[in-house]
Amino acid sequence: MVLSWRTMHRRSHFSVNGSESPAEEYEKAPTVVVTVKDDKENVISAGLASVAYQIGNSAEHVLQEDFTIGIRTEVKFSIPKEKLPAAGADITVKAVDNAGNRAEKKITVRIHTHRAVLVKAVEPTCLAEGNIAYYVCACGRRYADSSCTTEITSQDVVLPAKGHTEAIDPAKEATCTQTGRTQGSHCSVCGG
Repeated sequence: MVLSWRTMHRRSHFSVNGSESPAEEYEKAPTVVVTVKDDKENVISAGLASVAYQIGNSAEHVLQEDFTIGIRTEVKFSIPKEKLPAAGADITVKAVDNAGNRAEKKITVRIHTHRAVLVKAVEPTCLAEGNIAYYVCACGRRYADSSCTTEITSQDVVLPAKGHTEAIDPAKEATCTQTGRTQGSHCSVCGG
């Protein structure tokens, strides 16, 4: 018997025989599509007798299918994303065929939880850019708020350099005791 499934957001594929499992986190809860097939390597197929799934420690959900009509060797069903907890969960699917063979597969569906780290505001200088205060998550995304609901781009956080503020230095005639200078300028903010 083979149990396989995929998520609707990413076309990942998991199977009992291949021992594959999802290694990534999902931004939002995906709809999990499960396919259960009786062992196609077996020449005589007993057909499926029952299929059930369990999310985390919740009650087991038995598929309401009529497996007595003909020999059903495959069943496909979806676990709606609304049934998954916000942080994700372990999903266990169990199948029994009419010969009493059992198969069980457990996968973990992880849903990313943003963890906001404050990046303090930096005032721009005459020559260097600054930035507004914002939050960044380990996933690399930037947010305007600590609850990570308003995503912003790297361009949104940059404050451009101010440029120099020119102040005119008037010319000064040289005297016998003092050096003179021609008219010039400097930055009234940084002195450069």
